Amino acid sequence: MNIWKTLLIGVIATVLMACQSVPLVKSISDPIPYTLEQKQAERCIIEAGSTRGWMMTPTKLGEIQAELNIRQHQVVIRIVYDEKNITFNYVSSQQLNDKNGRIHRQYNNWLNNLRGDIKVKMNEVYTKQLLDKNPN
Repeated sequence: MNIWKTLLIGVIATVLMACQSVPLVKSISDPIPYTLEQKQAERCIIEAGSTRGWMMTPTKLGEIQAELNIRQHQVVIRIVYDEKNITFNYVSSQQLNDKNGRIHRQYNNWLNNLRGDIKVKMNEVYTKQLLDKNPN
C-alpha cells in the first residue's frame, strides 16, 4: 500500500510541476506600426520597461538589455529594434525552472506585459506627433 501511495504522490507532484511551466519561446518579434525614429523607439522601450520594474540598459543603438528581478526570480532579455520591428530575445533566468525547453509560466506574463506597455507608449508618442503637426 505504501508503494502505491508514494507512486501516486509522485505522479501528482509531477503533474502540478508541469502545470506551472510553459514552452519557452526564445525569440518573438512585433512590428512597429508607427512612424518613429530609432531614438524615439528606444525611449519608448526604456520608459515602458522602467515603469514595469525592468532595469533597461542600452548596449548599443538598436539594442537594450532588460533585466527583471522579482522576489527570488530573475529574467534577462535582449531587445533588438529598428524603425520597423522589435524583437525580444530570451537570454537567461534564475529560479524560473528553465529546462527542457520549458519555463515558469510567469515569464510569459512578464514578457507580454512589457510588449503591451511598449505598444501603448509608442502609440502615445506617435499620437502626440500627429496632434503637434495638426493642432486644429
